[in-house]
Amino acid sequence: MLMICANMPHKIADMITDRVQIPLIHIGEVTGEHIASQGYKCVGLLGAREIMEEDYIKKYYFSDWQKRVIIPDDADRNTVDSAIFNEMCKGIFQPETQAVFCGIVDKLHKQGAEAVVMGCTEIPILMQNTPVRVPLLDTMRLHCLKAVSAAIG
Repeated sequence: MLMICANMPHKIADMITDRVQIPLIHIGEVTGEHIASQGYKCVGLLGAREIMEEDYIKKYYFSDWQKRVIIPDDADRNTVDSAIFNEMCKGIFQPETQAVFCGIVDKLHKQGAEAVVMGCTEIPILMQNTPVRVPLLDTMRLHCLKAVSAAIG
């Protein structure tokens, strides 16, 4: 099996699967399966701007994802994207940034999100042990669990 161990590189997942003869475990499919298994009807999505704005990951969450995946407003998307690339990718995880992300999660919840997908590998590090009102879904963790299950099962 093949895994792409980050969210953004899945943009070229179709191109890769066209060129290899082994199955790809797609992070979007795995996350979508988890969303369905939990019965969530609406989720928020945090990640790099590209993840939040383009459809190549979130289209796997629901068949009618345009209605059921909520992303932050433009100002908050800028904040999230900037924190990812200017702090977290450099190993900087600040309590102030964590507080801002908690506020954004709360806004998504108020808009109807029953859970929030952490669509960036660094966000779970920032948000570990953070009390929020909705479950935070770690795409990388779900992806790894699926790979282990496929490998041993």
